[in-house]
Amino acid sequence: MKQIGYFLLSLFLTGSACTAYPPDPVDGSEDPVFVANFTTDSTYAYQAGVNDLYLFTRVERPSEILVMSGSFAKVKCQDDDCPGNLKFEFWNDNFEDFVSSPDSLFRPRLWRLQDFQSNELRKAAIQWTDSKGRVFRSDWHQGFQDSTSVIITASEPWELNERGDKTWKLDIQFFCFMMDSLQTTEERINGSAVIAVAYR
Repeated sequence: MKQIGYFLLSLFLTGSACTAYPPDPVDGSEDPVFVANFTTDSTYAYQAGVNDLYLFTRVERPSEILVMSGSFAKVKCQDDDCPGNLKFEFWNDNFEDFVSSPDSLFRPRLWRLQDFQSNELRKAAIQWTDSKGRVFRSDWHQGFQDSTSVIITASEPWELNERGDKTWKLDIQFFCFMMDSLQTTEERINGSAVIAVAYR
């Protein structure tokens, strides 16, 4: 009888260990945290954690401009321009003290998608890579885009990313025209998303 008890206990412990790892795949029963619903050449619905698609956040300082971004991409192609990648960039002064005032910086407001050659900051850019691998960016568009923008409708602090950067969660709506690098093809994008961006 004691042997049967040990056998049942070992089965229970083995079963518990097997069900703990790996975690269950996303089954759609819970609302995803990060999503994007948008239209370009077609209509797309992204959910981070589904079909190997995730949201990656980064903060870069290429010059006096600080670029805070969040991008939907596959794990194997998070830093490249692979088909389907969608990236949102928020630009600001590199010398501003973001750590003490991210709630002010990312408060619900409009970020312009135009005149990137001017000295005015607090602007946004959108980058989209289509199914053919062509990269389109809003700041490559030479035309005047007075009505285009990224609008933050809600925001809140979020978790550290895999690099240890602080991140901020944003609910956004967006609409703009984009151009490819050769300035030969125009693409329009509009939609809404829940993303996060890294910041310092």
